[in-house]
Amino acid sequence: FLDAASRQGATPFEDAINKALAEINPSGPVGSNDGVELFAPFFEVTPDGDGIAISAGARVNANLGNLPGLCNPPAGAPNLDASYSGNTAAPVFTQMRPDGSLFDVGVGISMSVFNQLLRAQTECGFLSGEIRLVDSKPITAALLASWGDPAFEQFAPDMKISVRLRPTLAPIATVAPNGAGADLDLRLSHLSFELIGQLEPFAAQTLAKGVVDLATGMTVSFDIPASEIQVAVNPVTRDDAKVVFTENPNLLADIAVSHLLALVLNELTPLAGESFAVPVPRFLSLFLEQVDIEPVDDSLGLFIDLRNPG
Repeated sequence: FLDAASRQGATPFEDAINKALAEINPSGPVGSNDGVELFAPFFEVTPDGDGIAISAGARVNANLGNLPGLCNPPAGAPNLDASYSGNTAAPVFTQMRPDGSLFDVGVGISMSVFNQLLRAQTECGFLSGEIRLVDSKPITAALLASWGDPAFEQFAPDMKISVRLRPTLAPIATVAPNGAGADLDLRLSHLSFELIGQLEPFAAQTLAKGVVDLATGMTVSFDIPASEIQVAVNPVTRDDAKVVFTENPNLLADIAVSHLLALVLNELTPLAGESFAVPVPRFLSLFLEQVDIEPVDDSLGLFIDLRNPG
């Protein structure tokens, strides 16, 4: 009886699961930006020999505006055309974790979700802005000269320098290879920058313009009390930044600029130790007891043990 399909094509067991899942969609606000929201309605329940597969489609929206609850991006924040999705299949779980132990629920999160999230955060101002301080100290020509670029010695040592950043593409996250020291790879491509020099009482001047590509990682953890996935961007180093100048009348070298951009990016949230939070439902009135995170094919897998609250 439980396996007999109804006229609508679903078994009674699938119908019961569908009705229960209608009340626990994993949707809601994401991260610290107002206006960034995850929608992930369940659309399919499929039992097989290893368990029950429950599928959900996910999208992340940036709701822009200047009203409460909306994302009010700073001037210069981009309106991006798309985020990276790739042509990847849905993850396939067996009855075992990668280490051979059993688990209750497996959740596979495609990289499309993370990339939609990064796009929405970018549209809300992530990576946009003007930075004048690193490590709570003003950026000066003397500081940059001390990082190995004598070209900055042509300027007054106390010239204050600011960095204007504007992303042109959405960041891209992929599952990191084993041994990479991170759960996800993160690529920030074609990030536009401008170095502005200001020596009072003279007018500000553009010292250089260019673009930078950055490669770093993201670590993923799970906050059980909050039922949230926490995704934190790893610190960026000078070696992670690849600089190309588009305007460089002062013949600046990339060694100091790469170091500066790495420090500047580490000042930005969520790069500055803040996590993106992605909501996950408490399944069928059961609470999460243990969550292990491992890659599953081209997706991120959450291997969950549940306990009954009673």
